[in-house]
Amino acid sequence: MKKIYIIVLIPILLVGAFLIVNSNQEKDSDFKAIFEKWDKGAIEATESADIMESLVNYLIENPTISSEDIEDFSPLIKVYEKDGFRIIEYIENPESYGSSARGSYHIAMCDGGVELIDSNGSTRINNMVKLSDVQYYIYVTDYRFSNITGINIYSIVIDEHSIRQKQAIAKTKMPGFVYNDVNNVLYYDDEHIYYKEISKNGNEVVLEVGKVNFLLILEEDSLYHIHKNN
Repeated sequence: MKKIYIIVLIPILLVGAFLIVNSNQEKDSDFKAIFEKWDKGAIEATESADIMESLVNYLIENPTISSEDIEDFSPLIKVYEKDGFRIIEYIENPESYGSSARGSYHIAMCDGGVELIDSNGSTRINNMVKLSDVQYYIYVTDYRFSNITGINIYSIVIDEHSIRQKQAIAKTKMPGFVYNDVNNVLYYDDEHIYYKEISKNGNEVVLEVGKVNFLLILEEDSLYHIHKNN
């Protein structure tokens, strides 16, 4: 009797596996079609949140999907990966939405946990540094205003239950610098801010403002404080 059960079960298991693979392939095709429309600016403004929610749910159901397969959904998707931790970045096509008006979307993904950490924002990732197995620092540029770019740094902390995001720039008063509390962005008066150098361990960040350099130092409070770089 045992042999009969095995013979019967094997086809059932094969059919089940085929259906799962086929379903995932169809879903992949769906996302490609959806993002192709989005890339062309052919979706309604209210659809973007639903698309990202669907993508988050899909990633939860498919935690082993490769970064290459995720990037295959759209040429405007980029995956930043470090030791199993990933951030998926999608920034709307500037040809369809404009350089400053285009929205940004970021999804953090690690050990089966998936969290949408940026929805219709205005940031692009410059770098990512691993501080420990459960903490990463993300360095982004804010392109909200075309005549003056700002920066933001935030930490991602991973635990068994969640992926938590926290701002990492101290609101230190320094002449010329303005910290926007609403958008959590650091600006400088009438000047663009650029990341010039980020140390491998994330302890120091050199900012370039015009012809002047400033230093962000990660201090004991786990926040970056601004110093003049002499």
